[in-house]
Amino acid sequence: MSADLVGVAGFEPETSTVSWSGQAHRASVRTPGATPGHWNRLGFTGAAFPAVPWRRLVVVLAMVVAGLVVPLGRVSAEGGSCDRVTIVGDSLETWVGGEALRARFAEAGVPVLVDARVGRSVNAGRRRVAAIRAEHGDSSCWVVALGTNDAWGAAGAGSGWRRTAFGWRVRAMLAEIGDGHRVWWVNVATRRAGLARSFADFNAALSAVGVVVVDHAGLMAVAGGWAGDGVHLSGAGYVRRAELVAGAVG
Repeated sequence: MSADLVGVAGFEPETSTVSWSGQAHRASVRTPGATPGHWNRLGFTGAAFPAVPWRRLVVVLAMVVAGLVVPLGRVSAEGGSCDRVTIVGDSLETWVGGEALRARFAEAGVPVLVDARVGRSVNAGRRRVAAIRAEHGDSSCWVVALGTNDAWGAAGAGSGWRRTAFGWRVRAMLAEIGDGHRVWWVNVATRRAGLARSFADFNAALSAVGVVVVDHAGLMAVAGGWAGDGVHLSGAGYVRRAELVAGAVG
């Protein structure tokens, strides 16, 4: 499959959900506390290359020289099947969203580990990767469903700063997952007008990295299924999102 990746969440008191589902058993533990295109539920859509002003390119190159930008290794969604899928997410993957994902992957006969935390940012997800491996082992396939809290928190910043910062965070997360893994990233979506530009900037930065994107934003634009806050989803919305993610992973 040649596409590009998927992610979402919201700001709430921190609560985490870690759950595992396999063909034979499932357990759930809750503790308080540029891109060739996109894959969406309607199929593979065409390329969408954001304009990159030369000044921003100079800034990014300077950051590379200074060691502030993590170069992207060989992280791809192509090649081989998944022995297990690890999903790293935020509030969109807790409770109803997590249950929808586990149910859909169980139907497909693919073991899945969902590690989600309310309010989780991309950097917080990156710091969680080593612990996931230590606690549950590695997976050949990873889905990152993060970015909503980053986009939400940066809504008052300038667009150029946002795209640069978001790109750095995405690359750092991919570097933490490491070479030799199949990776998808779910992009972010909102119907709140005051957040729309920041969410669009995250998605543009995500696409510019070249990771395989699961087009949650495109799905929501067509199918809807929002909760009242315009970021989280209704029950039907979570089911469609789980179908989208499972379909992209194949």
